Amino acid sequence: MKFLIRSIIILLAFVSCTQLLGNYYPQYFLLDELLLFALLILLLLQKDVYVNKVRLVIALFTLLCFFANIVINFYSFSASFIKISYYIKSILPFLLLPYFSIKYLNKRQLRAIYNMMFLFALFSIIEFYILQYKSIWTFGHDWPFKLRNGLYRAMAFTGHPISLGILDFMGVIIGNEIFKVKKRYLLVFVVSLFLTGSRIPLLFLMIYILYCMRNLKIKLIFYRYFYFKRLYVLSIPLSFLLIIFVPIYFKSVNEGTTTRLIAMEKGISIFKNPVNLFFGTGIGSFGTYESIIYESKVYEKIDFPEDYRKIIVANKATGVETFLFMSLIEMGIIGFILYYFLILNLFQNKISEFKLFIIIVVMLYTLVYPLYTFPFPFILNMFFPNLKQKEMG
Repeated sequence: MKFLIRSIIILLAFVSCTQLLGNYYPQYFLLDELLLFALLILLLLQKDVYVNKVRLVIALFTLLCFFANIVINFYSFSASFIKISYYIKSILPFLLLPYFSIKYLNKRQLRAIYNMMFLFALFSIIEFYILQYKSIWTFGHDWPFKLRNGLYRAMAFTGHPISLGILDFMGVIIGNEIFKVKKRYLLVFVVSLFLTGSRIPLLFLMIYILYCMRNLKIKLIFYRYFYFKRLYVLSIPLSFLLIIFVPIYFKSVNEGTTTRLIAMEKGISIFKNPVNLFFGTGIGSFGTYESIIYESKVYEKIDFPEDYRKIIVANKATGVETFLFMSLIEMGIIGFILYYFLILNLFQNKISEFKLFIIIVVMLYTLVYPLYTFPFPFILNMFFPNLKQKEMG
């Protein structure tokens, strides 16, 4: 049993970091779901599972809220069912992996996963050099690539530069917080992150640097001190403010045609109706391919442009990138609070400084990206069970 569970978790980490393979073998995209389902079955077979009663109650109320939401706003069973599967898929890593990681993973297995992440980061640097300065077709004409300002954006086998950027960021905090690796190892992750051209992971890295420096102080004149903790604390609200003004940035760089921008501009207007504020517009009613092909009326209410609906359909999107707004619009304030309380384990009495930092990262992440974006929820919950720093004795 122990060997099986460890193998599944390590394979899940590998799959979450190699989604590019799904472009060649579409069945590969289903592998993470099958592995999560296997862990769920194995959890039910455990004899000594400790269930946190508060967390169980919140989970039940969250499911009840989902059900009530669908009943109140019902328009399509298919769209609701498919969207609930997306939300459940984002919840499962936060529920399953902490238990199995604490019980079955030791330093050896975690180090193996970390070394794998390091190899992907190292490969991305080589990949960037070859594709940027040798030939863009070196890895074949089917190798997807993205450009920004004329530069190739590294992505390794993650399938997207953003995913690699998140992987690199996780590599930095895992290496520094858990394994205490030498700076040259962390430098590989930092260089790889810069080569992705991903702005939000870079913002996370800046906040983390301030977090690491928070206890430093500089002596000024007249025996006064400047504490870096003030910069760290100030960076948190400024980061949220910065992302809120993302639409202005998009317009300045001619990136206005994005579903993220439209969701931020149009979606929040739905709360002019108090019923929508508390109970949402319905699971499956906003932001996904299914919500459009099953003709959700929400888009008409907020005047969501037809062109952007076509973009969602063309991409077969599982959700607009502004996940936080999407879930808030669909669930309403009650379901939204229960959902985040559940995944972030916010009902614990004590929240450490590191856990607070991770919570901030998760909130910022979901303000811009879908929560089920690879490899974030998997790696996070493997190395930091229950979002708490794991001691490696």
